[in-house]
Amino acid sequence: MSDYQPKTWKDYPNTTTPITALDLNRIDNGVAEALQKVESVGEDFSDSIDNAKSDVIDRIDTAKNSLSSQMTSNLLSIDIWLTNVQTALSEE
Repeated sequence: MSDYQPKTWKDYPNTTTPITALDLNRIDNGVAEALQKVESVGEDFSDSIDNAKSDVIDRIDTAKNSLSSQMTSNLLSIDIWLTNVQTALSEE
């Protein structure tokens, strides 16, 4: 956290809080620091989203490959079963 302390400004004609270059530079620096932090959070968030999307894509690929392997195995079993049925029927 920043050590920023807000200043309680007073309207003119009160002269206890004059607008000085020091104060304006402090404000500008604070705005720049806040913007940098926001941009950093945005980049971190963007990286997190990219990582999450990549993870989902990987999981989908894994599921597709597993399903494809299972389907191939099941089709092979069905093919063997049908061949056995065909052989048994042709022997009768």
